[in-house]
Amino acid sequence: MEFVFFPFDTSPIKKGWRQGDQFLAGALQRRLKNKSSFIVMKKEDYTPTEIKGIIGTMDLFISMRVIPLVLACSMKVPCIAISCLQKISSFADMAGFDTFNLEDFDAEILIHSINKLRKLGAHEQKKNNQEQTKREEETIKARLNTFATETNTR
Repeated sequence: MEFVFFPFDTSPIKKGWRQGDQFLAGALQRRLKNKSSFIVMKKEDYTPTEIKGIIGTMDLFISMRVIPLVLACSMKVPCIAISCLQKISSFADMAGFDTFNLEDFDAEILIHSINKLRKLGAHEQKKNNQEQTKREEETIKARLNTFATETNTR
């Protein structure tokens, strides 16, 4: 398994829980047994479209940031959110994926959630998400057609 880390906050390292993503990338990499399976991408090397495309190739996406979660959801990639802000929890709830609060974070539960998605097959989950989106699009089209028909008969 490979881990791809996209540091979205590339500002200088801060103190406390709001330390920059570069600091976090280093801390995570130091804790991994197989350091070669951890790839750190440089956001400034890619356009937003390229970043979205790269995220779209992933089997699973974990983030503490709303914009990357939105990008992953738009590409139908299964997500897990680690939340330190209400907006992240709210988005995850709306999108229907697991959320872990940073305040009471339990790595074992996160690992269980990752394994659950892997067992289901993140690829299969991605396919199910695409099928659900297609059904939702068909429902919206049917409602729009009904609305158009009703509007034309008035």
